[in-house]
Amino acid sequence: MKKILAVFFCALCLTGCGKRGKLDFPPETTYPRQYPARREPTVAPKAAPTAPAAETDAPESLEDLNRMMESEK
Repeated sequence: MKKILAVFFCALCLTGCGKRGKLDFPPETTYPRQYPARREPTVAPKAAPTAPAAETDAPESLEDLNRMMESEK
């Protein structure tokens, strides 16, 4: 009995699928009949190579950092 009810409800759900109205264009409407020409993709120019950033003297410890900051004053 459960199988019969399951098949019945599946069939009932599927009856809502499908064409429900006219698939023709509505009267007095204009749709584009021809699409614009396809554009070719363009390649972006490569950026000019940049020089690497200048290396700075990085302190190895907090003491070195403190000395560097005191000498800048």
